[in-house]
Amino acid sequence: GGGISAYTATPAYQTNAVPGMGSVAHRAVADVAFNADPASGQYVAVQTPGAASVSWLSVGGTSLSTPQWAGLLAIANATRAQLGKLALGAPHALLYGQIASVPGTYASVFADITKGTDGSCALCSAKLGYDPLSGLGTPNVTGLLSALTAAGTAAAPVVTPAAVSGKVGTAFSYATAVTAANPVAYSLTGAPAGMAISSSGVVSWATTVAGNYSVTVVAKDSKTGLSGLGVLTIAISAPLPPAVASASIPGKPGVALAFTVSVTAANPVTYTLAGAPSGMAISSAGVVSWASPVLGSYNVTVTAKDSKTGLTGQGLYSVKIAAAGPVISASAMNGVAGKPLSGSIGITDTGATALSISISGVPQGMGFTMSGSTLSATWASPVAGSYSLKVVVVDNLGLSATLTIPVNIAAK
Repeated sequence: GGGISAYTATPAYQTNAVPGMGSVAHRAVADVAFNADPASGQYVAVQTPGAASVSWLSVGGTSLSTPQWAGLLAIANATRAQLGKLALGAPHALLYGQIASVPGTYASVFADITKGTDGSCALCSAKLGYDPLSGLGTPNVTGLLSALTAAGTAAAPVVTPAAVSGKVGTAFSYATAVTAANPVAYSLTGAPAGMAISSSGVVSWATTVAGNYSVTVVAKDSKTGLSGLGVLTIAISAPLPPAVASASIPGKPGVALAFTVSVTAANPVTYTLAGAPSGMAISSAGVVSWASPVLGSYNVTVTAKDSKTGLTGQGLYSVKIAAAGPVISASAMNGVAGKPLSGSIGITDTGATALSISISGVPQGMGFTMSGSTLSATWASPVAGSYSLKVVVVDNLGLSATLTIPVNIAAK
């Protein structure tokens, strides 16, 4: 039987280039016709395995035509194999394209059935060229085998497999690599929810989910109907929290302190502090500042929160604010015997509340007075010679400093 499908789309090979085909809304059948009248049929020899006698049956209809057609294709493929050619595969594009669309070839391969009807069926009337009643016609075996053996086979699209990766929270996109003789239509199998492929072969996934996926990309040739496929091995990794470094930060009392937190993150982060002393703060850029540090040790936890994933990371900063201890500054004192000599010794100690000062090696007649942070030395009548003043300062925190100051008195 024959007719026009109500559902199956018109294949690319059934075009108006085929004589008699015209334009059909859906898939038309049959493709070919055989001498298989179920009323008369053909005699077929049947021999049971192991039996010596042969039985003859009259067979018709599809039961006869189907194995005949399969036999012809088997012979054609065997001949092609001997010639080192690929097997035909589905022959439809070849029958309609390279054979039926070429007048001379069509005439040598098919006996076109042009007469005959099937009752009141409007479509079931044989005519010149293709018709649903007899398809392209009855094959001429010699001509058909010659055409099928000589013809080249259409190659299916080649989809390049690939291993690709992505991250949760970042849209996934991959352009499929396809080699095809004609435009192709794409589809996916085994794809996770939300993944799609565009008409240009771009695989996209807006909301990725962590995991490993094997997705098959199918590319179907729009003219031959042949399909090729390739597997995309997709690994979507879970997001990592921000990595916040830890460090020890030194400082001095009353001296402004600032340091930048070291953070590695895939997205912008926001910062918070825990355990921070009064007056310490952190900026949106991750800079910790303290205008007036107070003596002591502090363990400050810095938390960085990923603005997209919400994941957090922490780092511990050990901030130690310690006094520097006493600092003594003075230059050598040079004078002349008998002439008054004076000099100054500077003493500073940020953070200290009390200082103990001792001086050894003081020549007879030299005296000292303290004013603020300056210790003044005077000697009314220096005696010629070289002297060394050893100044030792100890603060209330137990920190100390020592400085030796040369005193050189030249003779008159």
